[in-house]
Amino acid sequence: MKQTTEIESNQAVLGAMPDTKGLNFYTEDHNLQYLLRRYLSQEDIERAEIELSKLGDDAGNALDFFSRVAEKNGPELVKYNAKGERIDEIEFNNAYKEMEKLGYSKYELVAMAHQENVQGWPGKFPLVLKYAFWYLFAQAEFSLLCPMSMTDSAARIVSKFASKEMKEQYLPKLTTTDMDEMWTGAQFMTEKQGGSDVGANSSTAKQVDGEWRITGDKWFCPNPTADIILVLARPEGAEKGTRGL
Repeated sequence: MKQTTEIESNQAVLGAMPDTKGLNFYTEDHNLQYLLRRYLSQEDIERAEIELSKLGDDAGNALDFFSRVAEKNGPELVKYNAKGERIDEIEFNNAYKEMEKLGYSKYELVAMAHQENVQGWPGKFPLVLKYAFWYLFAQAEFSLLCPMSMTDSAARIVSKFASKEMKEQYLPKLTTTDMDEMWTGAQFMTEKQGGSDVGANSSTAKQVDGEWRITGDKWFCPNPTADIILVLARPEGAEKGTRGL
């Protein structure tokens, strides 16, 4: 009699990829819990676990649902309004907007490293704990995590290097949890000849009358609806490679 080991059914089998829908991504992740116990005090863990569990539940339910809907209904470029005027606006599905509310507002992921008393935390939020929250969010939805990360990094650059006037103008907008007041960030970094090797970038920056004039051709910009954009360029006379940018 001929024997076969082929699976002749489309039913799930033991050892196949599990369905994570409905799981709590925090309570199921014993490795994450182990790492947090290693790097944080018991007091900090107990204070954070309620919110971690809430995000873990959203990652397996609401965030999972919204991400699937948004993936099937991507952003659309609207070139003209009803009057025939050129507007070039990008419209997002409501599911994407709901994910933004979860990331920027409910869990305050961008504000964590910049504001005090985030999620009721006394003082500055621990960075180890911050990235535990980001890690949970990323498992359900990474596309939105990119704009949130660029907003976070834009706020960091401004806070470290910008003038007092720029800090006062931009930081409150970049780190707020109010969706009506929030600004997001983007980055013009990649160029055709370099790809991921930004050291090969050829865009130049020249100061003219106290302002920077940038000349070059950028290849890729995530989050094109951003309110503030960081641009990578090489000042006149700067050395070659990454250090000169």
